[in-house]
Amino acid sequence: MAYGDILQDLREGLAVSASYDGRLMRGISNAARSLLRAYNFREALRRTTIPILAGASSFTLPPDCGKIKAVRLVVVEGGTTLYKRLRRREEGTLPYYNGPMFYWVESMSCLLDTAMPSNAVGYNVELWYQTDDPVVAESWLSTRFPDVLEHKAGSEQAIKLRKTEAFQLYAQLWQEDVAILGRYIPEIEFGDMDLSMGDTQREQVLERYPAV
Repeated sequence: MAYGDILQDLREGLAVSASYDGRLMRGISNAARSLLRAYNFREALRRTTIPILAGASSFTLPPDCGKIKAVRLVVVEGGTTLYKRLRRREEGTLPYYNGPMFYWVESMSCLLDTAMPSNAVGYNVELWYQTDDPVVAESWLSTRFPDVLEHKAGSEQAIKLRKTEAFQLYAQLWQEDVAILGRYIPEIEFGDMDLSMGDTQREQVLERYPAV
């Protein structure tokens, strides 16, 4: 299933012609991005490796990076892979002067409380995050939540199109969806034990996300 499969229902609900399809498709895409930013879905979880240079105090996040679940430094020394998990900086946290300890996000950059040491060669950042790209999530989001996407997009488009009755209907349906989506609200941030697991074991950790 794809976002386009929701289009016909949305067109009928708003009582508009096919000439509005481009506008409605953008509305569906925006609704998908809104869901990805507001809730936690197992299928949206991503892991990537980013090289980081000696002396660097930040690195660029992937374009589809939404909620960050974990950040850790990785280096191979003498055939052994070593890890150091960075923690999310809280307000008032002081810098740690023995290499990076905390991180925070500004725009599309992840900043470190302390720059990488000048002799830190061959380091990478392992980043766990939830994608907020509606294109990446289209196949499963449109299959699992087609009605939610229609109701969310419909309520927003109805306001713009001044469709009062359609807005009242879609807004009510969307509020019912919000109650159901409540099970996807709890935030997940991986800890040291979670990150040290193998991929098979890590599947057990992902069970903390609501099942399909």
